[in-house]
Parts: sequence; structure tokens; C-alpha cells
Amino acid sequence: MAIFQLKGDTLNLWLDLEKQLHLTSLSVSWELFKERFNMKYLLAYYREQEAGSFHALVQGNMTVEEYEARFMELVKYVPYLDSDDRQVERFVYGLNYKIRATVRMLKSSSVSMAVEYAHYAQNMSYAKGGSKLIGSNKYVTGKAP
Repeated sequence: MAIFQLKGDTLNLWLDLEKQLHLTSLSVSWELFKERFNMKYLLAYYREQEAGSFHALVQGNMTVEEYEARFMELVKYVPYLDSDDRQVERFVYGLNYKIRATVRMLKSSSVSMAVEYAHYAQNMSYAKGGSKLIGSNKYVTGKAP
């Protein structure tokens, strides 16, 4: 169990969680501990910086996979974006306009569904001879085989 690896302030934080929430060592989840740990020790400046990065996030030259990964990495710093509807809206907003139009038309109910639709739209764009991303900033245009 992870609790045996904790020392000093982090162990005290775990024990305080047990007392505050009237829980046992076995019922304090790792997710709850991480959330409280980050709230206490992760600098507010860093959280604000990551939230700012999230708000500025757009797909740009990224593939849908890269955009999704960055979105999921940063969304945890924006706690008020707690519902699926809000997350879907923000994810779709950051997509490139051609992909965004298709995804909006298909009306996603979750981020994972929006990602699937975005993959579909991206692949359709490639099939129609659109630009295909290679690496970070290089493009190749042409017809699909």
C-alpha cells in the first residue's frame, strides 16, 4: 500500500484526511489524496499558468490525437469545467474549423465521442486530398491512395 511510503508532511496530510473525513487508511482513495496534496503543495501560480494554457489551447498544427492528449492533460487545472457538456463544448471549440464544423453537426455527448468524430472528420479531410500533418509543423498535400 502506498501509505507506507509516505513520510513527513505527506504522511501528516494522509492522516489528517483520515481524521477530517472520518475515514480509515483503507478507505482514503489515492485520487482523493492526490487532489488534496496538489491543492496544498502545487503552487497556485503553476495551476493558474496551466489553466491559462488550457484556455488558450487550440488544435493548430496538432493532430487530433495530440490535441486530445494536451486537452486531457490541462483540463484537470480547470475545476469549473466539471460537466461533460462543458468539456465537450470547450474541446470542440479548440478544433480546427473544418473538423469543428463536422463534430458540431454530429452533436457529441462526451469528450470521447467528440474525439471519435474529430478523427472521422480529420480522416475525411485527408481522403479528400487535404493537408496531412507530418511531424510538428510540416505538411504534405495530396490525394489519398
